Amino acid sequence: AAAAAAAQFESLKRRKLGASWVDLSNKGSVDAAVVGLVSHINSLPQYFTLSSCSGRVTLSSKHSAAQKQHLQSHFSAHAPPSEEELRHNLKGSNSVLKFEPFVLHVQCRDLHAAKKMLTHAIDSGHRNSGIVPAKSGLFVLAVRSTLTLEVPLTDESGNILVSDLFLQHVTGVIRQKFQQNDRYLARFEKNVVEDNLCEVVTECEKTG
Repeated sequence: AAAAAAAQFESLKRRKLGASWVDLSNKGSVDAAVVGLVSHINSLPQYFTLSSCSGRVTLSSKHSAAQKQHLQSHFSAHAPPSEEELRHNLKGSNSVLKFEPFVLHVQCRDLHAAKKMLTHAIDSGHRNSGIVPAKSGLFVLAVRSTLTLEVPLTDESGNILVSDLFLQHVTGVIRQKFQQNDRYLARFEKNVVEDNLCEVVTECEKTG
């Protein structure tokens, strides 16, 4: 079973990182802030990345509070917004302001490899990280922190629920979350790069 899982991993990695490879995030490409990290992980024999986002803020609206898909996006950025940007894009019914921190999904060759990178994720501040096993015997590591923020700004009729003072305050909160997100991300990248995560298969086999 282990040999079959290893062969399946190698096949998946060759296919996923081929000429037609795309990041499975909504954007479909890797954010500039994590290009180096993603490239390094993909160079390691026990891992390859599936999707990623360096962290973003979004402002979107929906027809009903219960709606989960097909939201209308009014603003999206990978950097802290200004108060004016939020005010200008505050429109529509049931609008929600979200901060979503760095997230990375990594396909791992085996449980040992997944646990090793999970340790780096948690030690760097990404305490909401975890390992998801698949029926195939492979494991996906989700790297994520608890910095998420979600705030409703308008009601079902499109009435603005918050004051200018609140927008000023939440803009500062989001700026702080971006800064903390950047610190966690830098720490995680440093841990992964500095650890000898077996850069060639033969070394992994010798030390495994």
